Amino acid sequence: MYVDEDIVVDLAEPWRLESAKPGDLVTFTSPGRQLSVSILKFRREPEDIVVTIGRLYEHRLAAERRVLSAKDPFIVEPLRASGQRLVAFFSGEERAIGRIFSAQATSSTKVFVTAYFESLTGNFRDHFGMTAKVLGGVLVRG
Repeated sequence: MYVDEDIVVDLAEPWRLESAKPGDLVTFTSPGRQLSVSILKFRREPEDIVVTIGRLYEHRLAAERRVLSAKDPFIVEPLRASGQRLVAFFSGEERAIGRIFSAQATSSTKVFVTAYFESLTGNFRDHFGMTAKVLGGVLVRG
């Protein structure tokens, strides 16, 4: 288990902590898979949190679209409220290199956290079978 002031990450074996820079990026690995958790802290509460988080989310999606071909599958869920947080999900496959990815963006008025789960081995079924458990192991504290 990994805990800092912004996140708690609870993953079972064979996951292991690869690197941690609290308040910025925490990375875990297991054979053929990686989980990267990026943390963006706000210096002050944004005036319009929905607009601010919407822009950050769109920026993340645009970066992903730049590396995908037109034939690569890409699923995007819109930003939605979940209690006191804003949450969004996207997933896809970069077929040229065999990368399957799923990400969940979660925001409070203090932080924007993106948990990014990648598989370099296996198939969609294997990856998606693990996605809810892996991304569900990341809790935003801020």
